[in-house]
Amino acid sequence: MSDIFGGETFAEQAEYLRSRGIDDLTAKKLGLEICGPTRLKELDFKHKAGVQRAILFPIHTLTGDVSGYGARLFYQKTFGKDSRAKFLHPPSVSAKPPSLYFSPLANWEYLEYGQRILICESYIKANIAVKLGFHAIGVSGCWGWSHNQELHWAMQDLDWRGKRLVPVLCMDSDVHSESVKLSGVIKHFQAK
Repeated sequence: MSDIFGGETFAEQAEYLRSRGIDDLTAKKLGLEICGPTRLKELDFKHKAGVQRAILFPIHTLTGDVSGYGARLFYQKTFGKDSRAKFLHPPSVSAKPPSLYFSPLANWEYLEYGQRILICESYIKANIAVKLGFHAIGVSGCWGWSHNQELHWAMQDLDWRGKRLVPVLCMDSDVHSESVKLSGVIKHFQAK
């Protein structure tokens, strides 16, 4: 195991990332941190029973600043289907409109006319899309693109109309209704 993953202690989390295309070097570039419940508490995350480990994702803004953290949780093993939350944000972030994740692997200062912008349903998927050559925004679940059903202000900072940017929705198959809403909101915004 690489030192970035804390040796054998975090082998499950390191394997989770690698199986999704996030190797050690990419994890380091992203500023990922694998931690236990004590570190989550230090960052003001609510206590979740059974959490053993977490992967902390710095949430990057369009300008590259870190606005907070999201955590992918790993629980003690249980039998059967586990319906506990997989991702968590500290209360200071959860009380605000959802955070958008602009992958720091992408060059957001340079967007070509007609460029496709992938809108993905997680930080990991957004980073994989960037590794494959796309610009991608990660949203916190299917609802993360909006605040009160309006296009999130940070998404409006992109020059959708002037550069004729093309949104490509990459949501999980269980969120069809939210994808339709988002598509309609972006089309309306592009027409302004």
